[in-house]
Amino acid sequence: MIAVYLLTLGLSSAVVGAFVHGLLSRLGFAPTFELSIRVALGAAAAYVTVQLLWVTLLEALKPTRARKFLLAESLSHLAAVVLIPFLMHIQIPWPDPALAKAAPLLFLGGYVALHGALKLFSFYTALYSEPSGRLPVLAWLGAACVAGGATAIALQQWHSGIEAARPETTTMPGMYRAGDAYAEARPIPEGAMARYDLPIYDNRGITLRWANPPDAAPDEAVERAYVTVVMQGGDKERYEAAVSLAEGAWATLRVPAGDIPSGTTRCTVSWTHTPAPTWMRLLGFMPVVRSNRQLLLSGPLLHRTHAGQTPPNFVLIGIDGLSPGHMSAWGYGRRTTPQLDRLVHNSVAFQYGYSPAPDARAAYMTFLTGVNPLCHGYFAGERGPLPEKVRTLAALLRNSHYATGAFTEGDYRGDLDFGSGFENGFELFDAGYAADDAGSQSTVDKARTWMDEHGDVAFMLFVRIGELADMKVRERLGARLADRPGVTKDAEVYDAALESVDALVGGLIQHIRDSEYRDTTCVVVFAPHAVSFGTDGKLAAVDVSEEAMRVPVICFAPGTPREDRAYPVSLEDIVPALSRLANVSLDDGVDGRSFLFGPVGKDPVSMMAEPFCLTVRSGNWRYVWEPGPPPFGEVPMPGSGESTLYRVGTSTRKVALTAEHTQLVDEFQKRLAEYVHSSYLWRGLSAAAPESVSASEAPVGGEQGR
Repeated sequence: MIAVYLLTLGLSSAVVGAFVHGLLSRLGFAPTFELSIRVALGAAAAYVTVQLLWVTLLEALKPTRARKFLLAESLSHLAAVVLIPFLMHIQIPWPDPALAKAAPLLFLGGYVALHGALKLFSFYTALYSEPSGRLPVLAWLGAACVAGGATAIALQQWHSGIEAARPETTTMPGMYRAGDAYAEARPIPEGAMARYDLPIYDNRGITLRWANPPDAAPDEAVERAYVTVVMQGGDKERYEAAVSLAEGAWATLRVPAGDIPSGTTRCTVSWTHTPAPTWMRLLGFMPVVRSNRQLLLSGPLLHRTHAGQTPPNFVLIGIDGLSPGHMSAWGYGRRTTPQLDRLVHNSVAFQYGYSPAPDARAAYMTFLTGVNPLCHGYFAGERGPLPEKVRTLAALLRNSHYATGAFTEGDYRGDLDFGSGFENGFELFDAGYAADDAGSQSTVDKARTWMDEHGDVAFMLFVRIGELADMKVRERLGARLADRPGVTKDAEVYDAALESVDALVGGLIQHIRDSEYRDTTCVVVFAPHAVSFGTDGKLAAVDVSEEAMRVPVICFAPGTPREDRAYPVSLEDIVPALSRLANVSLDDGVDGRSFLFGPVGKDPVSMMAEPFCLTVRSGNWRYVWEPGPPPFGEVPMPGSGESTLYRVGTSTRKVALTAEHTQLVDEFQKRLAEYVHSSYLWRGLSAAAPESVSASEAPVGGEQGR
């Protein structure tokens, strides 16, 4: 009878092994022939182990040699015939389509029910059979141990084979666009693993950004991805979350610092478009998924979470064309800027900030680098690249584990666009603009969403609002346009647009005030250039006049004093001030100086390319010099070109006083010539030195530090 038992045990184990293989292969657990053999053998061995342990238990409780007991056990093995229709793919006319989907479970349930009933019968057979000695128990137990060992070996090899069979992404990162935003990313096929090394430091969080590839077919686009991040180091932890993907946008998924084990040095990232069943997640057995779907993954990016004395966030808002002379905070007759007025009264505010150039590209690059246009090179039609020794504020902060994002409207305005170099240091760079729709409101909305996604980590956000400089009558200005006596149309449109932009910026600032990160956020509002109006009240042409070059600089930072300061500062002074707050070191040669703790001690210099002219605001004087040679050519020599000296007063247009102050004009020329010469040398351009300046005369722009 033992031969019959062993025969039925072998046949039923083969059927059960084949059934388990068929079930798991559908789920992705047997992607190769070798793994199919391992899973079938492992399942069969596990079945044999359970059957032998059952007999061992009964023999230990009620030892028997009765033939009818082994016969009953053999009959229980034959219950496996219930699984044969599934293995032979026999179509069963199920009464409901839902039953057809659950067919494997129904077959399994039928087998378990019949097998259990026959096992109960064998149990009663053993109870009422003739007893025998307990020595055979050892034989049954030994056989069960052998089968159990075979099970363990087969399943271990199968599990390791599953991990080895998972596809790994080998593509190199590149710049990809989702909607209007660019980010460095790589395509990750569904089910593929992407492995990354992680540096160790305190309070680190992991950020993953996901998007559908721009060329994804509609039927291949993923609306919701289920992401698994396995972190390894001292301990191994699995983090699982779902992320919703919108068309033409990056979706952010964050692994909080509290979920990252200390000592984590590596992580593996994968995703599927359907969630894994609970039993799979509990067992830690994840299937091998292969499909044609792909997602773009930007990251993993490590960001410093806020804890203790963590440096603040930075929200930097540039408003093209914002003139302090038209802001009600500083005495303008119309209440054009109630929201910015509130910020002025609670910040370190400068109504005598100065732009380095009336060109947005040159001014914004100076703001981002702390060096003048002759040094960074974004001037006179040149679009870079930046010299190797120049790093943007975004690059400095990114190296300090800040999240960095920029929304520049550059595609529409043709300046701060992707590929221009302004993306340097930004993890996410969005140059889009809703010109025919919401305008800069759309820019601010995207920036607000980005801030909220990174609210628990240190971040730097740069937002450029350009529609004030467009000088267009927009429908959304509405009742802000008024027919005031004596006010020209240009000035009226500007004031109305300024009120609209003020409300827009005020909404963004209020959002920060209402957020959880309000106490850890520094806000800077500035302008790359202002606009000026002629004596007739109409918009004046681009120039380097006092009105066009004077811009507001407003800095609200936790723990800094709140006062309106009268001394002049430049846009190049913003980087030194913020780097000091962030505790990051600047490169040598930065022109600017921090304005947070007193006067910067240098005169602001501005310049224009066509025609090339240099201008300096020193005390109550503004001096303008057109030296002759074009930018990046010969060094201008004192005594050449045309000079104009103005006394800055209360009138809109200044009277030239050049002939009355020739000695002062000569001094300004020498200083500006030295300023240009030192800038060229710092940039690496060969240049002949101008006439020497006496040791007592410091360069107009201050010590260059180069």
